[in-house]
Amino acid sequence: WEGLEKEKKWGFSISSKIKLSLANLTNSSMLVGSYTALFWCNDTSNNINDTENVTFSIIDDCKEINTAGVYLQSSNIVPTSQLASDICINITVDDVVYDGNSYSIFNETYKTIGVYVGERNNVTIQNVNITLSNSSTNYAILLNYTNETEISNSYFDNNYYHIYIKDGENTTIKNNSFLRNVGEGIFINGNLTNLTINENIFEDVGNIDTIEFIIGDEELNSNITIAYNFFQNSIAESGNLFFIKYSSGDRGIEIYNNTFENNNFSLGYGIYLKDGNEHLIYNNSFINSTFQGTIEVEGYTKTVWNSSIFNNFINCSSYGGSHGIIFRDSQNN
Repeated sequence: WEGLEKEKKWGFSISSKIKLSLANLTNSSMLVGSYTALFWCNDTSNNINDTENVTFSIIDDCKEINTAGVYLQSSNIVPTSQLASDICINITVDDVVYDGNSYSIFNETYKTIGVYVGERNNVTIQNVNITLSNSSTNYAILLNYTNETEISNSYFDNNYYHIYIKDGENTTIKNNSFLRNVGEGIFINGNLTNLTINENIFEDVGNIDTIEFIIGDEELNSNITIAYNFFQNSIAESGNLFFIKYSSGDRGIEIYNNTFENNNFSLGYGIYLKDGNEHLIYNNSFINSTFQGTIEVEGYTKTVWNSSIFNNFINCSSYGGSHGIIFRDSQNN
């Protein structure tokens, strides 16, 4: 590419004859509404190369999103209604990118749902900061039977549930920060396939489990990984950083390359798995922390088979002479 020809874009000019491999175009004065953009440039042979039309919308308040496209938040949103059925951002269509643009959805008395996605496909939620009520009816993000969903580069603080997932396939939670969960920070309930929780930070968590799984039918659960996360600077009497319970399933979870540092859980565990088979827990680091037990795998309703714990670094203390790693009611581990 030789450069960008001079064109008008939302009321400002792009200088010509500048060699660029990537141009970031910004305009802070766009009004709320929907827009369609077409980008093009000439190559050195003067051939015009263009994109397809790119449709996006600017929003600054709670809204039902019922048309596919890209949605950019243009200011902080303060949801006010307190009806149990209320949702601030309600995504009711496939193929949506919701970009919070580093703005917030903030109201510490708002007791319902920040962002809801129900029975949809191909939805991305990114760059949003959500702080709502610590009431048990509060969900910062609720995913219900969704496929191809991503939550990334966002900040969650002082919610009851930061993220609640009920069933789904191909879900990714990455590069987020989670602080001060009052209930379960991330709660996964039901049948899941291809779930990835990677490269997040969990800090100053509460007395209830930071990540909790209640996993259902064994045939519908596979490829669940939790990796490269940081769990740090938390003090609680109870609760666990991971609590994973299989209600009927057998498939294992892979937990690796996570760091647990400066945590104090007098009655809780770093990783606590109940039931399920073929778990892999490896290359995790537990540093300067105190737990009732660091890692426990327990056959709660049936024997746990064929699980492995290896290459973990543990430099922690335990309350009451408890354990670092333990298997209960298990075989071939």
